[in-house]
Amino acid sequence: MHDPVAILQQLIPIDSRNSLPLGQPGERESDEMAMYAWLTTFLEELGLSTRVTYAAPRRPNLVAYPGQPNPA
Repeated sequence: MHDPVAILQQLIPIDSRNSLPLGQPGERESDEMAMYAWLTTFLEELGLSTRVTYAAPRRPNLVAYPGQPNPA
C-alpha cells in the first residue's frame, strides 16, 4: 500500500498549471508532461497498463487499466 501523503508530497511540487486556455496561441509557461511522466511511471510500477492521447501539444490525457495493452 502506498502512503497517500507521500504520493501528494511528490505530486504537489510538479508544475502542471494550464497557463493558457486550450487553443490559444502562445508559449506555455508550464506544461503537463512532467505530471504525465510521474503518473505513468507510478501506475506502471503498480502493474497497470497505460495509454496516452493528446488534446494539444504538451497536453497528455493518460488512461490506466489493468492488464497488458491491446494491440492497435
